[in-house]
Amino acid sequence: MSGPTGDVHGTGDFDFKTFFLDIPPVTRTLFISMFSCTVLSGLGVIPIQPFILSWPVIIQRFQIWRLPLSFMHMGGLGIGFLIRMYFLFTYSKQLEVGFFFGRPANYSWFITIIMVCVSLGSLFLPSPVNASALLTAIIHLWGRYATSVTVSLYGFLRIPAKYLSLSLVFIDLIRTGSFNYSDILGLIGGHLYYFLDSVYPTMPEGKQLIFVPLWFENIIESLQRMLGSLTGLQRGIPTLSHSAGQTASSTPGVAGRWNRGGASSGARVGFTTPTSRGGHSWGAGHTLGSS
Repeated sequence: MSGPTGDVHGTGDFDFKTFFLDIPPVTRTLFISMFSCTVLSGLGVIPIQPFILSWPVIIQRFQIWRLPLSFMHMGGLGIGFLIRMYFLFTYSKQLEVGFFFGRPANYSWFITIIMVCVSLGSLFLPSPVNASALLTAIIHLWGRYATSVTVSLYGFLRIPAKYLSLSLVFIDLIRTGSFNYSDILGLIGGHLYYFLDSVYPTMPEGKQLIFVPLWFENIIESLQRMLGSLTGLQRGIPTLSHSAGQTASSTPGVAGRWNRGGASSGARVGFTTPTSRGGHSWGAGHTLGSS
């Protein structure tokens, strides 16, 4: 995969700071939080207990921080963790600079809705750590909007992008012999959001049910200003309003239109560069190309 590159100086050195600052804010926050929490707890630097979603403990001891923290842990360390982090970086960024371009509050609200749905679903399906659920929801929503993209799984099976999340769930079933309830909850939450936000409003008597509360927008804007002033991380923070259907060609790596029906035909989705076969390299075993 060819990722976004930093400024290329005369020596051809890669500028990590530029690369880091070009990551959109929500994706950057998710990646740093999940990576840090998973690695630090995996190495025993911090205890893992606060990241376990346990409703009896939450109710009896009022440890409500377990609800959001359970979405910051990817599980055990290993190659699977690295692949999931790679998927998080790739698909979250694609979604944030595509459909949610210029709308960090909307993307943050989507993440909040998924957290609520998965947390409630865990009352019925055991799901102690839920970063994987959030990742599945992100991949599912991305696939629903990237309608012009097909995915090649492990180099031999080509499927539409909208089926990628479901395919990964079944691949995990084949690999482990059991369903990952966390991923299933994420799949359900992601599709529920997509239906209410993009399908139901287009029905004869449908209406828009998902909107970002003003107080939530104010919180996100305040956090952006605070983080920007403290760290200087101004790049990667979209400042232009981007309504659904607006051309996103001004964003690096995004061309065509993103709307509630998905990317337009011929749209180049994301920040990767075309491979020699005309597609986009998306990591081990996954190649995307325009259909």
